[in-house]
Amino acid sequence: MSGDQRIFEILCVKMSSPFADNKLPSFNTCPRNMVVYVPKCSSNALVNWNEPVATDNSGHVTISYPAVRPPANLSIGLHNIHYSATDDEGNRANCSFIVQVTSKYISSFTNSHGKKN
Repeated sequence: MSGDQRIFEILCVKMSSPFADNKLPSFNTCPRNMVVYVPKCSSNALVNWNEPVATDNSGHVTISYPAVRPPANLSIGLHNIHYSATDDEGNRANCSFIVQVTSKYISSFTNSHGKKN
């Protein structure tokens, strides 16, 4: 590598650093935590939400989507939903919420004495 080429590379690194992008991407909205009730005699519910959209000042953002996407058939329990947006500089923003799927109905069952509760 010649001396001129080395000076050029050093100048490029020093010149570009003041213009580094350190602004995080942003999500337009992030769904709130939600409670969804299963239909009677079911242990699953169909859950829907508006997926968040991310933007960045650079004009380019990559979104990591959760394994569960709407509409989702979710079982009774807590489901953590997580979206992540990353720009080309590695700046990251997150959008997370919880979906609680539960039942309004009390299941009848037979106790150990054979009586229905």
